[in-house]
Amino acid sequence: MSVCEIKPVSQQELAKWSDIVLDPSKSLVQRAKALWGLRHAREPEALEYLGKFLINIHENLHPAANELLQHEAAYCLGQRGDAGAVPILINVITDDKHAVIVRHEAAEALAALAGRKGVDLNELKTILSKYQSCNHIELAETCQIGLERLAYVQSISNTESKIDLFNNIVDPAHPLDDKKSPKELKEMIMKSDLSLYIRYRALFTLRNEIADLKRKRSSYSEEARLLSSCLTAPGSALLRHEIAFVLGELSLPDTTEHLCLCVENLSEHPMVRHEAAEALGDIMGNSRVENLDELASRAENCLKNHLVDEKQVVRESCVLALDVADYISSEDFNYCSVPQQLSA
Repeated sequence: MSVCEIKPVSQQELAKWSDIVLDPSKSLVQRAKALWGLRHAREPEALEYLGKFLINIHENLHPAANELLQHEAAYCLGQRGDAGAVPILINVITDDKHAVIVRHEAAEALAALAGRKGVDLNELKTILSKYQSCNHIELAETCQIGLERLAYVQSISNTESKIDLFNNIVDPAHPLDDKKSPKELKEMIMKSDLSLYIRYRALFTLRNEIADLKRKRSSYSEEARLLSSCLTAPGSALLRHEIAFVLGELSLPDTTEHLCLCVENLSEHPMVRHEAAEALGDIMGNSRVENLDELASRAENCLKNHLVDEKQVVRESCVLALDVADYISSEDFNYCSVPQQLSA
């Protein structure tokens, strides 16, 4: 059986990707692909280039600034697992010239580094504690969730091997310990008087159950319906944005309508709508592959209609989602720029 491995990336190629990311004359798609190339490259210079795109590059003050791409850069820094990302992320969190969506993602990324080799948990706790009650609710709630994750990491041994991953993604919360039915999990997610972290844990528990059913090729339509209906969860746009992200991870065609309604809801927080749009890109591509033409068409029309959305982060997410859908339904091997090899 062949296994895909990431090949080393030359210094010249890394520098080229960085130049593309920092070049506002390049298309959004080109910049995003170069950014994700840096995310997956293992060379330490990739971290430096991601940091270069974040530090002192602010919306309306620097031509290279872009909320969507910089929020993705912060996300990438958390997922890479490098302790060297800590000072970069702290710089972003504390810099109020950055958009809140970028600072929120930096806080989530900082918490994702908990338990990684060389990362000082006390340093993370200090910065997250400082902003857990700030005036920006998106950032404050992210810091609150992050502090709960830090407490979890501190409570387990051998954190390097026990940090929960889903498709190589570090989750902001760990699943519940007690067995709950899908209906009970939905009720917990929707219950605004529960702590936000418990609602997050219920979300990731339900996600894992659906993923397990998919792997077993068992029916999961009812579970998917329950999860997608949580896009209207009260009390926290941050939670709803995470639900949209999870729906993109799972890429369930049956959730298309709920995600479209979320994108089309102009009163919803742009952070939630942007995440729903990106989820639709994955789902639309898979719907094409599975010949679910009606669902693919619904997603495509929704995304195309919002290419002129008044919120930049939403319309740019639609651009990227349409490109991702084309990639998934094509024969291209890689979306981002990282060169790969097959080894037996």
